[in-house]
Amino acid sequence: MLKSKLNLGENMKQITMQEALDAVSARYCKGHRYENVALSDEMVRHICEVKGLVNMGFAATAITDASLEYLARLPKLSYLSLENSEKISGEGFRYFARHAKLKHIDVQNVGITDEGLKAIAKIPSLKSLRIVDTRVSFAGLLAVADAKILFQIGGERFSKEQIAKFEQAQRDFQISKNRPDPQDAAAAQSALLEFFAAMSEWEKFAARKACGKNKDEAGRRLDELFASYCTPAKRSGYRREFVWFSQADGGTYGGYELTDVESETKNKFYVYAKDAYGFARRFLLIRKDGRWLVDKQQDMDGGWKNCGL
Repeated sequence: MLKSKLNLGENMKQITMQEALDAVSARYCKGHRYENVALSDEMVRHICEVKGLVNMGFAATAITDASLEYLARLPKLSYLSLENSEKISGEGFRYFARHAKLKHIDVQNVGITDEGLKAIAKIPSLKSLRIVDTRVSFAGLLAVADAKILFQIGGERFSKEQIAKFEQAQRDFQISKNRPDPQDAAAAQSALLEFFAAMSEWEKFAARKACGKNKDEAGRRLDELFASYCTPAKRSGYRREFVWFSQADGGTYGGYELTDVESETKNKFYVYAKDAYGFARRFLLIRKDGRWLVDKQQDMDGGWKNCGL
């Protein structure tokens, strides 16, 4: 249910067609956020004649799904934000079925329905969707769990248990397509756990010795650890260049829980985990000469991004 406290539309400022166009008419303008103005679908139609727009946002306006048809005509549109609009069901996203650039959508307190979410999930270029307080049901959410989209779910619409169930359904769909050999999966997980244990032991040493004349010894041991458990990939800006360590119980990886394994290729596996705070992580392990070596760690920040080891 949308948040009624917003009283959508009551305090919208009137805006003329010229004012709407002036916002995007500056040279080199790549986008604009229209907020708390009585922007109409007809105004959006004219705005979308500015074909170079890349980022667009609409918060508390008067637009409907008709505007989505016009926005789909923007060939470079990459990011779209919709907020505080009960007149948008999302079904207009069907006009993006062949859009090649739209990568990120943010909807918050918008009247997106289950059918609207299905239309969003079919956008071929979409990488991430942030969805907060819409009319989407839990059944509607589960219906798009097979979409290759990074979902960021907030607000009060779904419980933590429902979000966890949805995230697991997403993993199950993805991994079912890339299910590794069980023995290989177990071997990769075992190699990662050995790396965790070795890092925990090193951090205990570093907490006692990584200062003064012992700093070089801590660095040497760290180099040996990476040589034993990791690929030789260069990791600029991370732990090997700066001898840092966690003093938390169990160290950096003490609270990590392994959840799934996915095969990218026969010799490249992603091992999924949750950290001590419940945030998703995944590790790329590469098999070389019969051994699984840790290559990188990634977290979800608008997509899987490297975060160091």
